[in-house]
Amino acid sequence: MNATSTLPPSGAAEPSYGKRYLTTAAPDKLLDAGEVAELLHVSRRWVEDAARSGTLPHLRLGKYVRFRRDAILAWTAAQEQGGR
Repeated sequence: MNATSTLPPSGAAEPSYGKRYLTTAAPDKLLDAGEVAELLHVSRRWVEDAARSGTLPHLRLGKYVRFRRDAILAWTAAQEQGGR
């Protein structure tokens, strides 16, 4: 088996490594506050405050706060209003 056998076929879309957690990440990947802020287009401070107040779903792992990507997306869907 050679190294080229693991490369995507010619013309295949390549993942965006800089923002892989936004587009190609597994739904159960844990995000930090900065990644959630970028996903939601808000400040990191807002994410930290929202987690602290219980507004935003999060996990506490010792001193670390992490967020499940699928839980954040579900939370944003539940926040939608209007639609007419």
